[in-house]
This record gives sequence, C-alpha cells and structure tokens, in this order.
Amino acid sequence: MKYEQWEGEVNLVNKETGEVVGKQHVCIQAEDGVPMGSEMGFSRATPPDEKALLLLIILVGLTFLGAIIFAIWAIIQHFLF
Repeated sequence: MKYEQWEGEVNLVNKETGEVVGKQHVCIQAEDGVPMGSEMGFSRATPPDEKALLLLIILVGLTFLGAIIFAIWAIIQHFLF
C-alpha cells in the first residue's frame, strides 16, 4: 500500500453567486491514490446542512417532550387507579 499526502490552499466559493468568499488550507491523505474517507462519501469541505440539523433538533426535542408527557400521565394513572 502506498500512502500519500497533499497540502495546499483551496477557494471557498458561494454556490449561489459563484464568487470566491475565502480560502482554506487543506491536507488530503490518500491510500493507493484514493483519498481516505472518500469511499464513504465523507468530505470535510462540506458544511453541515442547516435544515437537517434544525429538523434533528426539533425531533429530539419532541421526543423528550413526549417522554415527559408520558411520565406525567403514568404517574397520574398510578395514583388514580
């Protein structure tokens, strides 16, 4: 197996306007010419999807809210019957 490493600067580009908004130093490590992590579709340059993160936060919040409501209901049922 052959391990390689590349370093350099990349432009950060706004997808909507196409303008360069900054630069970032990157370091890519590869095994036999294949960037490590690429087989899983992993890329550090990809920012997290804000809508997906918001949806995750909402779903986790609703789950906890449901658990609290169920616990209160169970306590009430225990003392009433």
